[in-house]
Amino acid sequence: MLASATLRAEDTGLKPNCITKTTGTSGAAVQIATDASIMVNAIFIKPFTGAGACYVGVSGITPSTGVGVIADLVTVPSTFFIQSQNGTNQLCLADYWVAGTNTSDKVLVSYWIA
Repeated sequence: MLASATLRAEDTGLKPNCITKTTGTSGAAVQIATDASIMVNAIFIKPFTGAGACYVGVSGITPSTGVGVIADLVTVPSTFFIQSQNGTNQLCLADYWVAGTNTSDKVLVSYWIA
């Protein structure tokens, strides 16, 4: 019989962080972070229950035309996850934006720093 083990964040070397982002008026896109020095290992994004259609993208994201859209989080449950290939902090959090179809749609953004 295998003994159960608990894996803690400090055991993996990854530090978890969580923030809530709220879209602007009429679902206008918002930058996840404005500090371009925040480099992360992985990013997970999930709309909160009750949010309209949400989108993940890059600067200039326009969901109505598809410009700058990386992923649409329209179908529930829907999530976005990206991780660096070599386990180091290679993703710039400020490169990612979220947009919605409604004013004040909320998304959970979790990210890990190695």
